[in-house]
Amino acid sequence: MSTLTPKQFIQNFLINEIGEIHTNHSYISFAIMAIGIEFLGKCLNECEDWNKGGRCEKDFDKAINSLNSFSSYRPLLKSHNLWDSLRNGFLHSFVPKNTIRLSSKDEAGHLQNISPTQINIKCENFYADFKGACEEVVKMTTFPSKKMGKPFLEIPTTCTTEAKSIPSSSTPAPQILMPPISEINTSGSTL
Repeated sequence: MSTLTPKQFIQNFLINEIGEIHTNHSYISFAIMAIGIEFLGKCLNECEDWNKGGRCEKDFDKAINSLNSFSSYRPLLKSHNLWDSLRNGFLHSFVPKNTIRLSSKDEAGHLQNISPTQINIKCENFYADFKGACEEVVKMTTFPSKKMGKPFLEIPTTCTTEAKSIPSSSTPAPQILMPPISEINTSGSTL
């Protein structure tokens, strides 16, 4: 088992793994990045509890408004209700709501107005901005809460892609137990 700090989690999963996913699976990467934005806001808030309720929109908005890499999305918080249209759309029904259109490669321009009420987000540009925001958080040395300096997540060693020399800690982290890929049901039958 390996214990990750929040910054190691950001580097290994939000930057490295989403970086791999977005090149071949752009649609899936939008969903993960939308949720990742909220996580980055949680890194910046004053709460000691990662799971404090009632903070989803505040944390999403905090990331967009605080991290320079997201500056071009700030007007979209109001004009296109970005939190609800992108994050909630994906989280609740796995599609963005009407004000957001998604593209990849040369399908449409990034932040291009499709209509007076609809804007396009291009995957490659969105990932570059998301990665930049993640790197901003990783480079920070002070945070409003102590949670950023504590163990964050304990995972099987086989789940870490680039996590080498992860320091151990005396404070236990939450555990996520994942079966090896070979044990995941891929036959199409219900469990």
